[in-house]
Amino acid sequence: MIAMISCMCLYFTAALAGYASFRGSVLPDSLESLEAAESKNRAVLVLRILVCVSIAVTVPLINFPFRRAATLLLFPDQEFSWVRHVGIAMVTLTVVTTVAIFLPGIRTVFGLVGATTSVTLVFVLPSLFFEFVYVDVVE
Repeated sequence: MIAMISCMCLYFTAALAGYASFRGSVLPDSLESLEAAESKNRAVLVLRILVCVSIAVTVPLINFPFRRAATLLLFPDQEFSWVRHVGIAMVTLTVVTTVAIFLPGIRTVFGLVGATTSVTLVFVLPSLFFEFVYVDVVE
């Protein structure tokens, strides 16, 4: 909970610093806006530091549930292994870093996540609610 609150505060501070620096001339990717801005501006320096800190704080938050889910799906009945634990983390970080380097913009990621999330919201969640709520009421 503390990690999530600190991530929220870091993102909020980064957003305020970005707005204070660029006002209405914000490009679609915040890193492109940083390159276009003055490099000697203190607000840009603060924003760059906050982006680095927020990435360093949020990667472990995302890596833990994925590593846990991958371990339960791929190796359900095996005992804990540090080699497997570190291997899954390294493969995950390598794939995420490679995707981040070669994608032209964040819009592609949001489109993919939005497409999969909308299917979940429209088809999966209503049936789960019906199963758990309606069946308990009828019985």
